Order: sequence, then structure tokens, then C-alpha cells
Amino acid sequence: MIRKVYLFLFIILSFLNSCVEPFSPEVKSHTSSFLVVDGFINISGVTTIKLSRTQNLGENMKPSVENRAQLQIKEESGSNHNLTEIAPGTYQSALLNLNPGKRYQLHIRTDNGSEYLSLLTSASTTPDFELSSRIQNDGLQILVNTNDNPNSSRYYRWQYEETYEFSSGYYSGYEYKAPGKIEARQNDIYYCWRTEVPTFIKIGNTSGLNQNILSNQSIVFLPKNTEKLRYKYSILVKQYSLSKEEYQYWEILSKNTEQIGTLFDPLPSQLTGNIQCLNNPAEPVLGFVGATSEKQKRIFVDKKDLPVWPYKTGYESCAIPDTVGLGDAVPLFANGGSLPVGGVYRGPALVGYTYSTPDCVDCRLRGTKVRPSFWQ
Repeated sequence: MIRKVYLFLFIILSFLNSCVEPFSPEVKSHTSSFLVVDGFINISGVTTIKLSRTQNLGENMKPSVENRAQLQIKEESGSNHNLTEIAPGTYQSALLNLNPGKRYQLHIRTDNGSEYLSLLTSASTTPDFELSSRIQNDGLQILVNTNDNPNSSRYYRWQYEETYEFSSGYYSGYEYKAPGKIEARQNDIYYCWRTEVPTFIKIGNTSGLNQNILSNQSIVFLPKNTEKLRYKYSILVKQYSLSKEEYQYWEILSKNTEQIGTLFDPLPSQLTGNIQCLNNPAEPVLGFVGATSEKQKRIFVDKKDLPVWPYKTGYESCAIPDTVGLGDAVPLFANGGSLPVGGVYRGPALVGYTYSTPDCVDCRLRGTKVRPSFWQ
């Protein structure tokens, strides 16, 4: 009987495997691209709005930016505030201190004369929060605890920036100096800093709670072997209050972009923002422009405050440095394809150098030598 069951399962599995074929869905391409509005009206600071255009799935280029546009924050029964293009597609206001009791909207006029207007939205004030870290067996959790404010929104969104110190695969003690000299290195290229701005959508709400408090809300988890924790790590978290409609927009966007890929994930939903094209109301526009304030907190995590974990370096694929004699060293290093690492000696005499590729030696290819102004 057991043999019959196994045979039956084998036949079923063989049948299923024979029916699995690669499938590439046919995706329609659009000849026109749609406007994407990224940003919010900062009622107590500088407002930054980025404009770009959608692209078809098959295109490999970066999305094009919408430059030379005119942007203006409109205050209900009040004054208007202009934004200036500080970089292609990026627009910024002066430092603003707007009335949180009023409603605001964003007006956009593109270079080709198309006009877009966001719906009037009530401003909200973002409450303060606390930022902390918690050591776990498998890594480090970065957590947010919001302060109770019964008068503020119950919907939140967070963005964060990570900065960490790292070192390259091999320390270079020598450098090539034209014309034809190899000298002791004067500028260190071993230690650098790297900043990353993840695009994950982090949202949360207290709509089902008695108090407007979020406790130990996870922002990011760092595995115990990550190179980010090898020396020193810093995270800057920005918190925003959202209206219920804006929260729903980010929730749908999260499901459409981050939670699709398996049979049990939600199906894509229609994404509707609060921006309309005045010239053509039927034209899709991506984005939701809310009005709120921003709260920021930064913490540092030092290796000495963590358990002794086996950290990765990010240079695990680098091979052991090769060796070159003095006669061949200058031609090898002159083209920049290889960098000297250390000296090879026979007794007191220097007879050659060890060397490796720049991506294993020069940390500037993955970061910067400029120490961040906030670094402790």
C-alpha cells in the first residue's frame, strides 16, 4: 500500500513538473509617459518636490526628470509660496512656517504648458518620537516609539538614511606617482564612509489602539554579520504624520511594489493619488502631496557595544594579492588597472610588490573619504 502511495505521488509530481513552463506576460507599452510627483508640503521647514516621468518596463534607462517647471504652494485663503529648481527635476522652497490649521495644495506648470493641481489637504503636525536599538541573537533591531498626542494623526510614515564606516579588502601602503615612481602612500584609501537611502515604504498606524502610541515599531533589521556593523553605524530616521487618505495611498503602493511575487501575495491595486491634470483630467498622475511637518532622530551604534559577531567585509570575493618584481612594477601600475598593496623583501632589500585590483584596494569606489559632519 505504501509503495502505491509513493508511486501515485511520483506520477503527480512528474505531471506537475511537465506542466511548468516559463511565462513572460505581454506588457503594453505607452508612447506617452506620465508625471510622477514625489514629495510633501513641509509646513515647518523646506519643501522639496521631485518631478519625473514614468517609463515602460522594457526600458533600461533611468526615468527622465521633469525640469524647467514652475511649482507653487497654494494656501487656502492665504499667500502662495514659489519653489525653485535646485537641480534638474528637483524643486525647493524657502524655509516655511505655515499655519497648521489651514489647508494647502501644490500647483505645477510644466515646461510644455500642462498644469497639475493637488487637492486641498489639511495640514497635520508630526509628534516627536524616540529612536533606539535592540540587540537580538541574530542581529540588531532599530525601533521607533512615538509619543502620545491625541490631537495628531494616527497614521505615520518613516524614511531613513544609513551611514557606516568600512574598510577595503587590502591596505595599500604604496602608490604610483608619474612619471615612473612608486612611493609610500600619503593618502589613505583603506577607511571610508558610505551612505545608503533605502526606498522601502515604512508605514504604521494607531487607528485600532486606545492611545496614539506606537511601541517598538521596527524600522530596519541588521543581520549580525552585516558589514554595516563592523566598525560604527548611524541611522537618521524621519517621521511624518499622514492623513488617512495618504496612508491608504502608501499602503497600496507598498503592496504593489514590495509584496508581490508569490501566489499568496495581494494582487496589484489601482493606485490613485490626489493630483489631477487640469488640461486633461483623464491623464494619470502618480503621487500624493500631503501637508505635514517632519521630525528627525539619529543614533549611533559602535562595534564595542555589540557582541563579538563574525562580520562580513563586502570584499569576500577579492583574491589574494599577486606579486610583481621591481622591473615590471611601473608598467603594471601606470595604467591604473592594478594598485600596489605591500612590499616584497629579500632580507633588507625591496625586490617587488604585492598588488590587487582597485575595487579590492580603493574604498573610494564604494564610499567617500570625506568624514560626515555629524560623525561622532
